[in-house]
Amino acid sequence: MTTKLKSEVTREVQAFTMDNGKRHLVITLKDDVVEVRAKGLSRVVVFNLRALYEQGIKEGRIRHG
Repeated sequence: MTTKLKSEVTREVQAFTMDNGKRHLVITLKDDVVEVRAKGLSRVVVFNLRALYEQGIKEGRIRHG
């Protein structure tokens, strides 16, 4: 079952990075991109969903189920 994204969704996740100290990652889904940033910092990394999917296919990062 899928749910269509009608507005942007932001969540803090359990994954973390070492960027000016240990910080959890914050993920935002909006339109056709995923934005990732370290909690408390303003720098944002943006991934186009189609490009991300295609790169995963090329690298063989396929999981069934």
